[in-house]
Amino acid sequence: MDANDWFDLAADRMIGEAELVAGLAGLFHLAAEKITILTDEYTEVPGEPVLICHRYALAGDFVQGLAFFGPGVAAPDAASFAKALAAYFGCRLLIDDEDDENPFAFRLVTAQGGVTRVYLDDRALAEQPERYVIARLRE
Repeated sequence: MDANDWFDLAADRMIGEAELVAGLAGLFHLAAEKITILTDEYTEVPGEPVLICHRYALAGDFVQGLAFFGPGVAAPDAASFAKALAAYFGCRLLIDDEDDENPFAFRLVTAQGGVTRVYLDDRALAEQPERYVIARLRE
């Protein structure tokens, strides 16, 4: 992973470009023009953005993926960042569970700041690779 690549999150609702820019600008104390939102990860990025977010469609319980890159900002802690985003946008977010080697293990972050360990439905992902459906909570 490149030092500028942070992580991906999955949101349970669509977050529009203007809403996303406003939220990220507030969380990082950046001017809106320093944030670039992409819908195609292969798009040439104009200028010198400080923070880049690639938005992409998902299916299932989580309908939007968000990939973050920070050429001009240090990467935040994934869990803290997800909690701040979930609270700001009033949504649930999925983040990788780096403590579990199971590729279907994730952490579910709620708008209220709760974090629950979950497994995704492997059959749903096999049918459609971008379909994120929670199969069960982890004990």
